[in-house]
Amino acid sequence: MPPRRSLREQLRAAVSSPIDRVVFKATDNTAARPKQKHVEHLIHLSYHEHFDAQEYVAILRRRYEAPTSTGLTMAKALALTHSLMNNSSQYIAKMLLRDLREILVPLVDMYAVVAERFFQQPKMRAQKLLVLYKRFSSVCTRADGFLEACTRAQLLAGSGNMAQLAAVGN
Repeated sequence: MPPRRSLREQLRAAVSSPIDRVVFKATDNTAARPKQKHVEHLIHLSYHEHFDAQEYVAILRRRYEAPTSTGLTMAKALALTHSLMNNSSQYIAKMLLRDLREILVPLVDMYAVVAERFFQQPKMRAQKLLVLYKRFSSVCTRADGFLEACTRAQLLAGSGNMAQLAAVGN
């Protein structure tokens, strides 16, 4: 059973910004993709004049650094970001691409930890880790293709971040 959210996390989500609440609800610890209503609400908020991509990245960082955060939370955060980039304004997509490295680094770290611990586990636990690895690998493959498409489309042209984006995609 996935860890439950702490009371502190629940209270923070209740009194925080609309973006924080949507991210909190969309990145729960269930083994399902983020609910479409949460994704659509976040996309709607991204068109609002007060949406700040850096605030969104900071919210995601707090979410996956929480004690109850799991690999599923991280993968959902990446899927949510991918949906937001595909469906929001070009300005928001550029801002998120610029800060995407902050989101991907913890995911890659988790990937390395899972791979390292796989061979140290009993058979049943290793099988569960293998399922997590397959889910994570498919998310990263889709994200890698997305980053490559953005590089080809030159979404960040002129911003000086193309080398960083290429490094993240590789």
